[in-house]
Amino acid sequence: MRPWAVVALLTLAACEQSKDRPADPAAAAPARTQAAGASAGEATGALGAGAVDQAAGTLTREAAARARSSALAAASVAEAGAAETEVAAARLEAAAGHAAAAGSLTAKAPVTCMGSDDVELSGVVIDGGSGAAVNAVGSCSVVIKHSHLVSSRVAVMVAGSADVTIEDSVIEGKASSIVLAGSAEVSAKGTRFIGAKSMVGDSDWKDQGGNKFE
Repeated sequence: MRPWAVVALLTLAACEQSKDRPADPAAAAPARTQAAGASAGEATGALGAGAVDQAAGTLTREAAARARSSALAAASVAEAGAAETEVAAARLEAAAGHAAAAGSLTAKAPVTCMGSDDVELSGVVIDGGSGAAVNAVGSCSVVIKHSHLVSSRVAVMVAGSADVTIEDSVIEGKASSIVLAGSAEVSAKGTRFIGAKSMVGDSDWKDQGGNKFE
């Protein structure tokens, strides 16, 4: 084979070999690095935005929950304080009433009025214990003024056709302040009743004004 033909064949082989050879790694590396960095940056940015939004939403919900909890706690404390104040005021008022009664009223034993008796009580304090401070039965008549009658059960018991008048007094019974039964009649004015009022049968209650029931 002639020399020029050998040279041509060698040149063609070199060209074919350069086509199959991969690109220079050193030259291709910067491009690959730049592409990877761009993809990573985009992915990180998208993930970061979502994470921030989620975290912000969680913090907002937690803050709202803490605010509601604090408001409920404050309302509960205020309500408890108001209830305690009311109870304390009631106790002070009751203590003042008992002190006034003990200082200015005359202690007297429980009274029972029967038949056609007439009884008038004024400026007295009567503690009936577990019984009535005043027990009026039959057709008797009782007038109670400026007095304080107390019982652990019923302070004033009026039955039959008894007639009772109560003015400017305090009638205090844990079960009932006053009980009317039968055809009894009671007239009350300017009196404080601590305990329920009970009426049975054809009894008659005449409220002359200024009365207070507790």
